[in-house]
Amino acid sequence: MLLFSYLYFQRRELEIDVLTRIPNFPAFIDHVEHVLRAKIESTMIVVDIENFRLLNNRYGNSVGDEMLKVFSAYLVGFEPRAKVFRIAGNRFALSFPLMTHNQVVGSVKTIKSRCAQGWSLGSLGISFHVNIAIAELPRHASTRDKLLEILDFMLTEIKARRRQSVIIYNKRLTQLQLRRLDVLTALRGAIADESRIIVHYQPIHDVLSGRIHAAEALMRLQDPQMG
Repeated sequence: MLLFSYLYFQRRELEIDVLTRIPNFPAFIDHVEHVLRAKIESTMIVVDIENFRLLNNRYGNSVGDEMLKVFSAYLVGFEPRAKVFRIAGNRFALSFPLMTHNQVVGSVKTIKSRCAQGWSLGSLGISFHVNIAIAELPRHASTRDKLLEILDFMLTEIKARRRQSVIIYNKRLTQLQLRRLDVLTALRGAIADESRIIVHYQPIHDVLSGRIHAAEALMRLQDPQMG
């Protein structure tokens, strides 16, 4: 019994983040697999601290670590029904029982507002911006890999667009994601088979002399599926 107890607590310890003392990424994966296996309808909210590296550079890693501990404690106390995980350096996941749209909007507004107010760490007052991605299980993802893929895709979209800091996964994003995968596949195919790449030269005229003095090289990729 002592051996079993030791192994149990050792496994539990391996699933706890050393810094924040909340469940870590392996624990998140176990939780997602349980939710999918049991077909539990859930809402996943991933919170990513924007430009956290700059915060570390400005105040030092010790202040950055303290900020992560304070922020994780806030998320743990944010909603009793939520399970909170630290899934990357500056990224946290909250797993809720399935939420309505209004509940999601309210939760997101509360988190963003609290981050904007900032925290007092000694003599420092620190606030930051967060990016938030929301998905539903099993509606949007039937496997853990698919969930990780769409969460990463949404956060990448946020950082690429810079027009919005919150994305809820939907059908339009599914189409956009598939389109992006098709483009990546076409590019990889062109790297493997250079005959798909055609170069055109567009002349550049000197308006004073009327003569061609240079050319711009334009690459075109001919893909069997995408044209």
